[in-house]
Amino acid sequence: MKLMNNDNSLNKNNNYLIRQDGIFNSFIGNMTLNQLIENSKKFSYEKNKINIITETDDKILSIELTEYPNGSNQNIYCFEKLNNKKDYKNTIEIMREEGMSQTEIAHKLGISQGYVSKLLK
Repeated sequence: MKLMNNDNSLNKNNNYLIRQDGIFNSFIGNMTLNQLIENSKKFSYEKNKINIITETDDKILSIELTEYPNGSNQNIYCFEKLNNKKDYKNTIEIMREEGMSQTEIAHKLGISQGYVSKLLK
């Protein structure tokens, strides 16, 4: 898999398949990375890491792909979509206790880092 080009731009010709079973299968199925990006709510990449936030009617899916010289890592987080962002406070507090930064938490939940900071006060 080659997520990034040598100049750290996204490899647009990526046919890397994201394969998941269970809860993710109904939405992700066997989509390629490019298909996920096209259908995402938020998308960012830097150096060797891609973050994709996508939603279903009742779930927020956060997909992180990291590429290393000798391999790659894929993490998928699934959260219930809540009507009010302040309802994420307990989840945010637990994630913070686990050592995640405010930016990491914001990426996973699909909310702003500023809002994470506000809820932690």
